[in-house]
Amino acid sequence: MKKIYPKKWLELHPYKQTNSVDQYYVGIANEIHKRLYSSTIADAFEEEENIRYTSLCLAAWFEDVISQTGIWQAFTAECRKRYGAYLPFYPIKGDYFPDEINLEDIRFLLWHHIQYLCRGISAINPENPGIEQTAQEIYGLLAEEYETAPENERMQEFLYHSAMGEEDFFRYREILDWFHYQCYFNIENVAQCRDEAERLLDDEKITPEMAETLIYATRTSLTFKGRRNLLSLTSPEWLALIGKAHPEHQLWGKVKARENSCYLLEKEDDEFLYVKDLCSEDEGELEKWLKTIKEILDDPQPDAIDFLDTIKLNLFASEIFVFTPKGELKTMPQNSTALDFAFSLHTDIGSHCIGAKVNHKLVPLSYKVATRWRF
Repeated sequence: MKKIYPKKWLELHPYKQTNSVDQYYVGIANEIHKRLYSSTIADAFEEEENIRYTSLCLAAWFEDVISQTGIWQAFTAECRKRYGAYLPFYPIKGDYFPDEINLEDIRFLLWHHIQYLCRGISAINPENPGIEQTAQEIYGLLAEEYETAPENERMQEFLYHSAMGEEDFFRYREILDWFHYQCYFNIENVAQCRDEAERLLDDEKITPEMAETLIYATRTSLTFKGRRNLLSLTSPEWLALIGKAHPEHQLWGKVKARENSCYLLEKEDDEFLYVKDLCSEDEGELEKWLKTIKEILDDPQPDAIDFLDTIKLNLFASEIFVFTPKGELKTMPQNSTALDFAFSLHTDIGSHCIGAKVNHKLVPLSYKVATRWRF
């Protein structure tokens, strides 16, 4: 049986150096490891590395309860709101305290880890006697430590050290990234991200440079939208629930993930970037004009021709129409450049082009294009 070292404990935390508090919880993780390793359910973990990871997660859960960082409390509160019980599966007796350690919590966490390892193979009975017996042994250990266990002030500081405003997006992103990929609460997300990265790297159509960009985009998308967390909530949804207990973090509840799209940078100032969603469902000027023409043709009026002439005067107010070398029509925002056109064809073309030819003449990439020009 291999010992758990502080390096592994740090993988569940947002800092890089341990202190005496971390050393204490590493010791707790090793004590849990001994009990799991010798338990009747040890074989269910398949590999000792899985036993060590489960031991670390149980120690981190204990740390969360002791430090009152509120992650587990948010989960049990949401379970009670949805299902009328603090936890799935287990009948809760009158001596269950949501802000303390409970035997049922440990039983659920053990079941959750084993079920994850057996996904797609078999369903694990939450009432398994081996899980209950092992949970009782671990609960006995933690109950003895409960009154003297130290709070992790660094985790409190990381999550709640000051009020968060709209300008603190990158701080929020740091917390979200830690919660999604490192927190004991989420045990499937690292594997999901790794599987997606391997899929992209194995695709022969994707160059290494493209793969690097796509892997970053995939990781970001999973962080905001992945639903392999408990109760199938996204990580932003979980942070919104965790932040409810902290009035200064109410903005966590207002974070929304935008749909994947393509955006055109229109301008910027010292504070903001101003972009236009090129894939929005809003009708463009061309679509509006064609719709109006169809309506006129379906029900012609005496002054229809004059009306169409008026529309044509305003048709190109906000959009232009240019042709590719193959004669395909492309709709672009007014004031678009040759580089914008290249990106509209494909991101790889936009990333690698060094010049453009418009109407058979070479122009710089910053050259603004106009309607009916051919590239």
